[in-house]
Formats: sequence, structure tokens, C-alpha cells
Amino acid sequence: MPDDQYGLGQREVASRLAVGLASITSVVDPELIVLTGGTFMAGGETLRGLVERELHTLTIPRPPLLLSAVEGNPVLTGALDLALPATPEEVFSSTVPT
Repeated sequence: MPDDQYGLGQREVASRLAVGLASITSVVDPELIVLTGGTFMAGGETLRGLVERELHTLTIPRPPLLLSAVEGNPVLTGALDLALPATPEEVFSSTVPT
């Protein structure tokens, strides 16, 4: 019985997530969707597969869904990767008198 409830819960979560992704997918038409966050890390490959299956029944674009391999906060990591190279130029160029 607990396994059935767990599976039912995962299918319900997958269905709700797929509906949200479907609205984005139908407009953006991405080649790939990378999933991250506590829900996906807890649900793992099983949840990823359920979301992908549900999403593909809702939309014509059928991009593959992958779980992120980035540890920690991938949004923050990406933002830092973009910002750090520009930071010294921005900081030091504004302190030099013209």
C-alpha cells in the first residue's frame, strides 16, 4: 500500500509539473529541458521519466528532459560564471579618474 501511494503521489506531482512545462514548451520550443531543485532531486530518475512522459502527451514539441548534474544552486552558479569575469573591469575602470 505505501508503494502505491508513493507512486500515485509521484504521478500527481509529475502531472502538475508537466502542465507548467507544457505552457513554456509550446511557446519557447526548447531542444532540451534541464530539471533541478529539491523536488526533482528527491524524485530522481523516476519523477523525471514521469514528467517527460506526461509532457510529451501534452505538447507537440517533445524535448528530452534531463536531471541537472550541478551541485548546489545551478542558477547562482550560472550567474556567478557570467558576472565574475566582468567584475574586475567594472570595478576598476570606474575608479580611474578621466
